[in-house]
Amino acid sequence: MLLEPPLDRVCSIQMACLVLDSDLKIFQCVMAQLMSVMAQCKC
Repeated sequence: MLLEPPLDRVCSIQMACLVLDSDLKIFQCVMAQLMSVMAQCKC
């Protein structure tokens, strides 16, 4: 997965997702951040 440079605080949550240990939690975080980013910024 390619990450764009953060344009906004909302976008930067992508980085936070990468430090989680559990694969399931990573998946849940990515899904949550994706919807948040789509709604609030233009990554």
